[in-house]
Amino acid sequence: MNKTTRNVASGVRNGATRIAGEAGNAVAQAMDAAEETAVSSVRDGRKAASDYVVSLRDAADAAAGSLEADGCGRTASQARKASVVLDEVGNAIADYDVQDLVSETADALRRRPALAFSLAALAGYALVRLPASDGRSRSSREVRS
Repeated sequence: MNKTTRNVASGVRNGATRIAGEAGNAVAQAMDAAEETAVSSVRDGRKAASDYVVSLRDAADAAAGSLEADGCGRTASQARKASVVLDEVGNAIADYDVQDLVSETADALRRRPALAFSLAALAGYALVRLPASDGRSRSSREVRS
């Protein structure tokens, strides 16, 4: 190999190494952003689920009070027990650490690759089909109007 060829090869190698490093950094940043978005979504969903369970607990409390007023002590007692359980579930949901959930989910998917593949396929199917079905329902509503 002559000197010019070596210089060109060295330049190509250095450029490829630099581009690969930049691509690796971009992928790492994208993965960090995706994880942050997922954690944020889980937190929001956890809060909504906890709020919903608390509203069920409040409804069970109200039902127990109404049942007691109507003289249905045994049923009121069952409603109070349900209220206590709902309160515990609501607290468990609210107190659950999102990072633990992410770690446990990742571990479960590593142990069961077929499950990971199935979930990915299901998510892909939902992403493709749901917008399409939403578009069809809109056009059918427009035709009926």
